[in-house]
Formats: sequence, C-alpha cells, structure tokens
Amino acid sequence: MRVRKAEKADCQDIFNWRNNFVSRQMFHNTNVVGWDEHIAWFEKVLSSHQTVLLICAEASDKKIAVVRFDIEETCVEVSINTNPDMRGRGYGKQCLNAAIAYFIGEHSGPSIMRAEIKDENIVSKKAFEAAGFAFEKSISGTAHYHRPLKNISL
Repeated sequence: MRVRKAEKADCQDIFNWRNNFVSRQMFHNTNVVGWDEHIAWFEKVLSSHQTVLLICAEASDKKIAVVRFDIEETCVEVSINTNPDMRGRGYGKQCLNAAIAYFIGEHSGPSIMRAEIKDENIVSKKAFEAAGFAFEKSISGTAHYHRPLKNISL
C-alpha cells in the first residue's frame, strides 16, 4: 500500500469517484457535482494548508481510495472515498491506517481525529472502527466517531 499527496493528475478520478451513485448516497450532499465546481474545489484543496488530500494505491499504482483530512482548530476530520472498481476488497482499513500514518508523519496540531458516517454506511463504519475510531453518538442519521491522532498502534 502506497500513500501520496493528491496531484492535478488525480482530478478526473476523484471527480468520477465523487459522482458515482453509491458514493453519492454516502455523502451528506448527494447531488451530482459539476466539472467546473469540482475543479474549483480541487484546486482550492490542493493549495490549502487546512486540507490534506491523499491517494492510496496498490504497489502497481492502481488507485484504491482518496482520504481527506480537514484540519480544524480542535480536531482533524477524516473522510474516505474508495475507487468504485476497488470496493469490496477490504482496503478501507488499510487505506485509513496508511493515510493516518502518513498524515501523522507530516503534521502536528490537534490531538483528536473525527469522522461522520451515515448510519447506513456499515462498510465505512467497520473500516473506521478497525482503524481505531470509537463510536461516540448518532445524530440525525449520522454516526460520529473519534480517535486519538497519535499514541495508537496502527
């Protein structure tokens, strides 16, 4: 499993994954995102110091997932979107653990990571739990998870 920062060449893949029907059903915003809107978001994220976008890939460079870290004052919000062609292969936990290790190696700051996952997204909930996240509460159909940013074995 390789992890690297997202780059301009990843824009189309991330756009396609974002607009995949199953992916959209798991996002808070289920609308299709237009290309121009996506490009504006992607360029903003790549230049941001508050967001880190990482690509997980197999040794063969086949892209598995994109993991986003939104750095806030008191915590880091984590989300993952898997390449639709790579779903169902058990990569979620591996990608999360590898991306978290990469993030920890590059950043300091808040000591807590958080994730918000739709209650019906059982696969993501299991992946985050396997990556050391603990269930906190469920509010309005969204499960809230947390874990320490550091001092946890991956």
